[in-house]
Amino acid sequence: MVRAVDVPEIRLFVSYDSDSGDASYEQLLAASPDIEIDTPVDDADLVCLAFTSGTTALPKGVMHSQRMAKHLAVQCIVERRMTNLSFHYSAAPLFHVGGLYYALSGVARGHTSLILPAFDAPAVARWMTQGGIDGVFLVPTMIDSVLQEPVVWERGTTLRSIAYGAAPMSPALLRRAMEAFHCDFINVFGAGTEAGLQTVLTPEDHRLALDGWEHLLGSIGRPGMGVLLRLCDDELNDVPDGQVGEITTRSDACMSGYLNQPRETAEVLVDGWFRGGDMAYRDKDGYLYLSGRKSDMIIRGGENIYPIEIEDALSSYPGIREVAVVGVQDEHWGEIVRAHVILERGAGFDEEAVRGYARQHLAAYKIPALFEIQDDFPRNASGKVLKRELRLADPSRRGGPERPA
Repeated sequence: MVRAVDVPEIRLFVSYDSDSGDASYEQLLAASPDIEIDTPVDDADLVCLAFTSGTTALPKGVMHSQRMAKHLAVQCIVERRMTNLSFHYSAAPLFHVGGLYYALSGVARGHTSLILPAFDAPAVARWMTQGGIDGVFLVPTMIDSVLQEPVVWERGTTLRSIAYGAAPMSPALLRRAMEAFHCDFINVFGAGTEAGLQTVLTPEDHRLALDGWEHLLGSIGRPGMGVLLRLCDDELNDVPDGQVGEITTRSDACMSGYLNQPRETAEVLVDGWFRGGDMAYRDKDGYLYLSGRKSDMIIRGGENIYPIEIEDALSSYPGIREVAVVGVQDEHWGEIVRAHVILERGAGFDEEAVRGYARQHLAAYKIPALFEIQDDFPRNASGKVLKRELRLADPSRRGGPERPA
């Protein structure tokens, strides 16, 4: 049982669903006077403290202002096309910015939201097929898990839209999902905790992909509502279309900074522009294509390698369910590519066949030198793969790096 005395800085613990804590929510509500509370707030006032996901480093406390909270809620309503008749479910936990503002936008719009204790693929599949849900937000690994449920294929769903994000989704998985669900898809991408939603691949864009623009299945879309977006080099100079640069945005959804970390704040907030380390390139039609995290980039013999390109290529190989690529130290090359692979149930792994397939889609220096077959990956609470833990792992190695003649 937790009491406030356990953490001196906290004056009161309130429990919503048990006898733990110092008081229950219902008791406090019953004891409160029936009065209107009128507390003026300014757009710059802090409304909450969120934390980064910690996929590449320790989590940082992110300060959210009233202005940021309002903009995130409105963005969610507009880009996910919510109405007061919607019945939505978000698999993001409520302590995560995706879950928090998805829920708040539902309250603001006045629609019904389904809240589950935790993501459970069979339960979500039942709600999709029998419970009347018409909109969901899921991360790609969750979509993959739901696709393993036979009821989805047997009964069909009541869905009108699926929003996905928080991590890259391979085109192969997206095609399977579109075949199964027969509804609108919305790809929402952004540095949610620090800068909100940055780009959107709309339902219309997904339909264009099915109508011959297949390359859009690999896109994260174009700038979202109220977002100014640039692709920049290390000196914050704009890079031309087709060249990889850092996604740099400006909007009302930008954080006020990191709590008690002025140096780290100054590194990512420059003259009102947020640079979060996500790398992408833009095509002639303005669509962006994610190259990966700047911190995830592998430098092999002076060549820059972005893991997402390798992950997308290998994910389309039959029998491979999910791939996570990291760089590991090598005495000769500096770094080499290691691919961590989760297989479909009952599938085998022929390393040479996979290498041959990879050669058809990737430059020779991008082909993984090492493969590791795993049952699952380390993930945080929002489903993102913790690549920093994969890098630290010392798995049994399959194969070896090709050396120069």
